[in-house]
Amino acid sequence: HGLSHTLSPAMFNAILPDVLPGAEYKVFDIPASDLGSFVRTAHESGIVGFNVTIPHKVAVIPFLDSLDETASALGAVNCVSVGTDGIRVGHNTDASAFEACIRDLDRRFDSALILGAGGAARAVVHALSNVGVPLIVVAERRSAAFEHFLRPADAGAHPPAHAPSAGNRPPSTVDPLAGLPRIPFDPRVLSQEAPEFSLIVNCTPVGMFPNLDASPLEAGFRSGQVVFDLVYRPRPTRLLRLAMAAGATPVDGLCMLARQAAESLRLWTGIEVPHERFLAAAEESASRCTSA
Repeated sequence: HGLSHTLSPAMFNAILPDVLPGAEYKVFDIPASDLGSFVRTAHESGIVGFNVTIPHKVAVIPFLDSLDETASALGAVNCVSVGTDGIRVGHNTDASAFEACIRDLDRRFDSALILGAGGAARAVVHALSNVGVPLIVVAERRSAAFEHFLRPADAGAHPPAHAPSAGNRPPSTVDPLAGLPRIPFDPRVLSQEAPEFSLIVNCTPVGMFPNLDASPLEAGFRSGQVVFDLVYRPRPTRLLRLAMAAGATPVDGLCMLARQAAESLRLWTGIEVPHERFLAAAEESASRCTSA
């Protein structure tokens, strides 16, 4: 599950010297067998917080002391704050970050096609429900995986949700996953169905560095459509290049990455830095990667 593609260290370490001198953002590629040990000793190691990515967003939960409301509702954690007392709180900033990026577009969407049914897709569905998208459809190959996706997290298996949600926005009391329709993740089906949607969101890692020539969708784009790829490296991805060629509006994952970073720093330290600063740092780092 290598992390060679991530821009997070370069982004954070461009900001931290100005706001928290002496602090550093590091990458730890942790095997599943060592996850519990890493989390339990984080406080002793001087860690005040850390981000969590695939494949540990669910597996990390048993090692935490509590979850915020959004992480509990989504059953996934992508940010952990470690208090001065060593208490470890799990947060989920995926939903709030994606929602903010969608609101930045200042457009109304009457329908959305979600590619993939993992933890990121669940956060995206919650965010789109919050902004009032009336029709959300998920494309997933395996019916068993989709059924798992639809099942809300088992609250009894998770620590209690005592912490405020990331973004200070409580989750909706209505489960947006209830009754969610699914279509097969089949190229022929998707190419026929995709033009009917005003928004397409790729929640899979397909097309991520180093698989530069891969795309979860090869056809079905149109003018007036927005295609949002959570993948941010390469820039643009093959998916977004295909979308642009058909006249669709492309949006990559840097917006979401920057907003997640700003919210993570606030949760860890209480320091608020405009997400635009993180975005500028991420864009500069991405530009260096592209030219290298």
